[in-house]
Amino acid sequence: MPLSFTCPHCQAKTRVEDRYSGQKGECFQCGGPIEIPFFVARRPAKDSSGLPGKKIGRIMGMVVGCIVILIIVVTGLRFGSSSMSKIASSRSSGVSIRKLESIAKALNNYASKHGRFPPPVVKDPNGQLMHSWRVLLLPYFEEDQDRLIELYNTYDRSRAWNDPANLALQYQIPDVYLHPNVTNTGWGTTSSYYLVVGNGTLFPASGPLKPSEITDKTSQTILVVEGNPAVASASWTEPIDLDFVNMTGDLLSGSLNEIGGQSDDTVTMATVDGRGHALQLGIDPATVRALITPRGGERMDDDTLD
Repeated sequence: MPLSFTCPHCQAKTRVEDRYSGQKGECFQCGGPIEIPFFVARRPAKDSSGLPGKKIGRIMGMVVGCIVILIIVVTGLRFGSSSMSKIASSRSSGVSIRKLESIAKALNNYASKHGRFPPPVVKDPNGQLMHSWRVLLLPYFEEDQDRLIELYNTYDRSRAWNDPANLALQYQIPDVYLHPNVTNTGWGTTSSYYLVVGNGTLFPASGPLKPSEITDKTSQTILVVEGNPAVASASWTEPIDLDFVNMTGDLLSGSLNEIGGQSDDTVTMATVDGRGHALQLGIDPATVRALITPRGGERMDDDTLD
């Protein structure tokens, strides 16, 4: 029977099968060390008859106790593999969601100042591709602000992203642009998070939309996603995003040029209202398309992303 458990560190609540009682692991939300408490069955009343059967009962109790210990050991091994993997996956999704919410807040901060969302690609007067929106966004983050502003000022915005002076900054990728699965396995230089660009999105070829031009619910319109572009970027400063026109298949499959790809079982994203979400791979492509379009007029249930 699942039991309610509250993390003592972050107060996150979850339901844990009682067979995991007494096991140790990490909180799915904050990663802090947790130990599932023992839920001991109510003991029968003591035998006060003084009959020989009392001794037999104690022996039987010891036998049952040994069996219970064996069961706990076996289930503990299972908890330490597949279940711990699920906890780690949940924790990874939680961290990714918080990063996406920070990016969404910075994108909205930019839109508040400039009247519209940032262009995915910054170009010079001759049309040369200069750098990604990720560079423009650096001064608009509310976390680690001093360091990101310093990085923004160090980047030479008069030169392209692959100019030697700017390419040297690829190893200074802000942590907020890296999925936790990347930081857990080694330092990366490529962003894990992307915009969905192209006609019918928030970022069409004619230029990014204004927040006031969104007619669908902001809570059901995707702003930024984890992704796996078909053409891998060399640096987080390179202007590469997910092209809506070239997205095919399940859209949320985790394959190349689809949304996802940083985790095996979930996809994280943030909507225009600043909220982060984790979706299961392989949901209805029509639903994903409806979430991408800001003015599609699609009608979705209020709990589509819950």
